[in-house]
Amino acid sequence: MPGQRVSRSELYDLVWSVPASKLAKQFGISDVMLAKVCRGSNIPKPSLGHWAKQDAGKRTKKPPLPARELGQADYVIFGRASHWETQVLDDGEDIAEPFFDEGLEAVVARAKALADGVTLKKTLARPHPAIQRWLSRDTERAAKQVDDRYARLFRFTSPRFASTQGRRRLLILNALLMGLQDCGAQSPTSREDAEEWHIHIGSVRLSFRLGATDGKPMPYVIEGKAKENAPENLRLSITCWHDIPGHPMEWVDRPEMRLEDQIKEMIAGFLVAGEWMYRGEEIGRYQRMIARKKELQEIAERERQDAIQQEESRLSNLHKERRQELFHDAAKWRKAEELRAYVDAALAVPCSTEGERENRARWASWALAEADQIDPLKNGDSVDER
Repeated sequence: MPGQRVSRSELYDLVWSVPASKLAKQFGISDVMLAKVCRGSNIPKPSLGHWAKQDAGKRTKKPPLPARELGQADYVIFGRASHWETQVLDDGEDIAEPFFDEGLEAVVARAKALADGVTLKKTLARPHPAIQRWLSRDTERAAKQVDDRYARLFRFTSPRFASTQGRRRLLILNALLMGLQDCGAQSPTSREDAEEWHIHIGSVRLSFRLGATDGKPMPYVIEGKAKENAPENLRLSITCWHDIPGHPMEWVDRPEMRLEDQIKEMIAGFLVAGEWMYRGEEIGRYQRMIARKKELQEIAERERQDAIQQEESRLSNLHKERRQELFHDAAKWRKAEELRAYVDAALAVPCSTEGERENRARWASWALAEADQIDPLKNGDSVDER
């Protein structure tokens, strides 16, 4: 069902109680996509023969649900997140406040334990795919400079990492990315200069930069006198929009410790930053939804008050109209009574001839009919059933 949010524990119980082909239809996806969702959320699925064994009355093994990984969402949204939020707001459901049972110290301890278990790569043999792409590009650039003498004239056609310093950058990045990959990080990407990077820690996209400590762009191939001015010290920094008290988000070359010796600290820092950014995003989402819900409630209340005022105004206008009609009917009744009194007075005047008497009688009949037309009590106009 599009726009539906399901917690990891709920989905875990569902995949172990309903075959994937049936469960996937409930969420409007294929069983292949359901399997991909479970892998991405670290939710174990039954094996292929699980349901056949269960139907045959054989015992099957159900592994426990692993703990949520650092930076990983504790829920799955089938459909677009905005659709789920809209549905929750429209249905008036309670919005659950995010709860995290681990404090910062526990998160840091988990991150350090994961980082300590990583075996760091110290060479570029079988590098990370993202680093391999840069090496392949440099190989192509170097080959082009050999074949094309004009290519050697332009700086932008030179290999990016042919210098000792450029090679060092790739070694640091390769060790970092391989270590993060072992801890579950995915999809690292970079700009053309390989200084600005993005990587996914769980469901969070982190940005980081590896460059000179002075912040200036890194040079290409360093040759001749330019080598003397090449930056020696490097800085790696994570862009994190949520403060992490007492936790470093930046590492620099120091006389007593180069960046190569701080890789595991960096890996732990990335994991902590990913978790903290995930929490910040969840808290921010909750606050936005609470604010939006309050705004919608205020809008609904204003609309209700406007409707009440409009109804009160309508009833007030209706009352005024009925009152005016009453006054108008009373005036017409008085006019009819005046006409009848006038007719009676006219008939009381003696007539000198029989013809005059007949003419007066015809006139009186017409005048009384006119009075009846005016009189609301005679023609029924005074009856108000509203």
